[in-house]
Amino acid sequence: MNDLSRTNEILLKELQELRKEHDALKALYEKDITERKQVEDALRNSEEKYSKAFITSPYAVTITRADDGKFIEINDAFTSITGYASEEAITDSSIGLRLWVNIEDRKSVVSDLLEGKEVKEKEFLFRKKNGEIITGLCSAQIIHLNNKPFILSSINDITNRKQVEEKLKVSEEKFRGFFELTADLVCIASIDGYFQQLNETWEKVLGFTRQELMQKSYLDFVHPEDRDKTLRLIQEKLSQGEMAISFENRYLCKDGGVVWLEWTSQPIPEKRLTFAIARNITERKNAEGILQQTQLFLDSIIELSPNSMWISDEHGTLIRLNQACRDNLHLKDDEVIGKYNLFKDNLLVEQGFIPMVKDVFTKGLTARFTIQYDTAAMNNLNLERTKKVFFEVHISPIVNAQGKVTNAIIQHIDITERKMVEQALAESEEKHRVLMNGSPYGVLATDIETRQCFCFPIQPYANYSAIRMKSLSRLA
Repeated sequence: MNDLSRTNEILLKELQELRKEHDALKALYEKDITERKQVEDALRNSEEKYSKAFITSPYAVTITRADDGKFIEINDAFTSITGYASEEAITDSSIGLRLWVNIEDRKSVVSDLLEGKEVKEKEFLFRKKNGEIITGLCSAQIIHLNNKPFILSSINDITNRKQVEEKLKVSEEKFRGFFELTADLVCIASIDGYFQQLNETWEKVLGFTRQELMQKSYLDFVHPEDRDKTLRLIQEKLSQGEMAISFENRYLCKDGGVVWLEWTSQPIPEKRLTFAIARNITERKNAEGILQQTQLFLDSIIELSPNSMWISDEHGTLIRLNQACRDNLHLKDDEVIGKYNLFKDNLLVEQGFIPMVKDVFTKGLTARFTIQYDTAAMNNLNLERTKKVFFEVHISPIVNAQGKVTNAIIQHIDITERKMVEQALAESEEKHRVLMNGSPYGVLATDIETRQCFCFPIQPYANYSAIRMKSLSRLA
């Protein structure tokens, strides 16, 4: 019994050990199943992610054999970019499809990859199915399938970007050419008042080097009298929303001189920059100054002239009169300027002077005539005061460089007093003639210098010989 009990105990113990071993093996098996399941799930997830990334990538992704370029797999983007359907590509190779414009580029990529070198975003030319050439950034790496080398590659089509870059490059070259070759002063300035870029014309006009100009605020080169005005004008324009700002100011030259610049500037707020072009208008300003002085001089001559003077436009309409004209004819500017016209002057019409006036404007001739003027008789004018006067009139044309009459200057010389004296003299002579002719006595008058004899009346001396008359003149 004891032996049997001991045997049972041993057996039970062995069974327990076996049970423990079984439980351990079972636990180990179950753990191995779980881990394998996890690995399988992870691998499945990984494959799914890879498949989705491969298929949905915007880049043309391919798997090809390293030796001959045979396509193993392509994604949708490859079809979209190259134009080759999946069936066409899978049954052929990159070499057979002549995908590489330069086959040596492929050889170089494969060689680098097999040598363990990195191929990342290198630029190559590729040929589409329709023959169009595109530019692509190629990235590739070696993968091993069944212990054989394959190439996993992606191509990013950057053709549009390259075209934009090329256009931008051409545009920049044109801008650079304009920037440097233009005779105007071109600059780019920062919003804080410093030049960032200047063309060569600045050095020629101001005498400073570009480096000297960019070391100081541009306001340091503006004439002191123009600085506040320049800043105020720019600020006003910007506050009004104007983006193209035009103004003039003076700049200081290195030799102490001053130049006038005419500006057109374009602020670029988002870049805190201003692009500007300035033109040297010093000669024009000097000419304007001379013209202004000349104009002032001519204005003085016109205003201070003792003769009445007015100026008409090319159609004969009065556009200006001087003080003598205002005084002599009792005229006001608002009564006649823009209202009086030479060709509609009824006094000129009635006295027959219009043809002479027309010759001034059509032939460039000068008209001179004497006229009796009564401003009260002038039609189409509402004058507060009127006057009667005799004028000696001079009308002279003003002709431009093309020979066209643009204005006329009308001068009135007041000869009223002279006319009155002439009229009084004529009346006196008439009275004297009547008196002498009616006298019963003969009157003999002799010119002291010429010794000529004048007889009044003529009748008493009608039968005198020339010799006798001569002797009488000596007696006189």
